[in-house]
Amino acid sequence: GGDNWNDAMLRDPLAPSIVRGQMQSDVAAYRPCVLYLNGRYWGIHNLRETLGDQYFFNRHHINSGEYDLLKFEHTINGTELVVDEGTADAYLEFEAFATSNDLSVQSNYDAVVARMNLESFLDYIIMVDFVGESSWHHNQEYWSERKQGAKWHWVINDIDRGFSSSRATDSLIDDLLDRYPLFEALVENVNFTNLFAQRYAAHLGSTFHPERISD
Repeated sequence: GGDNWNDAMLRDPLAPSIVRGQMQSDVAAYRPCVLYLNGRYWGIHNLRETLGDQYFFNRHHINSGEYDLLKFEHTINGTELVVDEGTADAYLEFEAFATSNDLSVQSNYDAVVARMNLESFLDYIIMVDFVGESSWHHNQEYWSERKQGAKWHWVINDIDRGFSSSRATDSLIDDLLDRYPLFEALVENVNFTNLFAQRYAAHLGSTFHPERISD
């Protein structure tokens, strides 16, 4: 349950039920379970899917050793990029190009978009903002198959600070623009901002519709 452990522990697990079939971002499956150890009751726990070899084979038909999985997270050295599988070389080169070139120039923008699952990235940003996930900066995951022409995909994870009534009327867009260099670079292109607005509006009318969330 993360930061919601002493309450309902539902904020983070709620994400898969909202995202599955509606968004292009990856998300780990969840189910509640009752845990017993040696016959002793240990309460209700969250059984979660793990992003690893089995996940990528079952979901994306990618074999072990054929993908890069990166995390931007807290470490003993501060918040930094961590390699969970493979290497960070391809991502760092991709990010460096995106953040050091003017993406209002269409040819530069096209070169960046060709290397990312744009819908996956947009859905990640939209989900983070809609639920008010304030810990997004040190809880990021992205992956790519390790082959020519592969694209980077984003993972919706760690929503335990989301759905807080204290942030119900807030927006994280300014925070994302200040602290997410890739997003800051992409919004310089009018085609991206138009697509972002259109996709967000579509999710508001479907994925995040009140009747759907309450069910």
